[in-house]
Amino acid sequence: MNCLRKHFLMTQNFLYFRANMFENFMKINYKNDYAVCNKRDKPNFTIVQGGGKIIFDELRQSKSPINIKEFSKKLAMKYHAPEEYLLEDTMTLLSLLNGDRNTDQKTDNNTNIHHLDTYSMLYNSYTNENKIFKVFLELTYNCNLNCKHCYLGTDLNTELKHLTLEKAKEILDYLEKIEIVDLCLTGGELFTNPDAYEIIKYASEKNFLTTILTNGTLLTIDMIDKLVKLPLSQIRISLYGMKDFHNSFVGLSNAFDLSVQALKYILSLNFKSIGTIKFLPSI
Repeated sequence: MNCLRKHFLMTQNFLYFRANMFENFMKINYKNDYAVCNKRDKPNFTIVQGGGKIIFDELRQSKSPINIKEFSKKLAMKYHAPEEYLLEDTMTLLSLLNGDRNTDQKTDNNTNIHHLDTYSMLYNSYTNENKIFKVFLELTYNCNLNCKHCYLGTDLNTELKHLTLEKAKEILDYLEKIEIVDLCLTGGELFTNPDAYEIIKYASEKNFLTTILTNGTLLTIDMIDKLVKLPLSQIRISLYGMKDFHNSFVGLSNAFDLSVQALKYILSLNFKSIGTIKFLPSI
């Protein structure tokens, strides 16, 4: 089931939506428009223009289940616009955010909503404006593995220091302020940082796409259960080949089994945004 569809309720022939349906959405100012994305979907954005921006902002402010017809009526009174146009525009916006991405939409109220390869569009826009689009934040230089290719080299595990939760929050607040779009939390092995989960949780609640990059060997069932409940864009687990090669490459005899065990459990929870597993169809 689409992650938004469960937020719609048919009651007495009226369509309602739950107020918390927008909790996983981020909004980026793109030129004079909005680029809107569900952080738990694949990173593709809906470009919302004109009156669609007002509707989106009004929907996000809703604190309780709302009858969409009543919502459109109140919006019409507030902005002195035809109620039927606002109802059409609202339904169009909700439909697109719910996964109907086959065509661009233009309603009678000149509310334009487009769904294209907007991740690339945003990246190019940021590049042209010399803005930072993506950041890799290392939570620690420590790791429980010793991969042959690791760029940390002799710095790996030389100091048992981690990025503190307080400092991480300060950095994440700044990254949100400068409107980065994509964040990757990594290490070393980020889960050797005792504050890893709290940092991940704080980051996932910010207005950017959050990916965690881990070797997966330290992921417990309890930790995975908590992670999949967060609005993460992706969980990426590093695998460098089949079992014998991988274990030799990372310097741990049971690393492959631990990583694959974590991957399988994540998949069993229907968390679809996983990196690396597509390269190993037989595990």
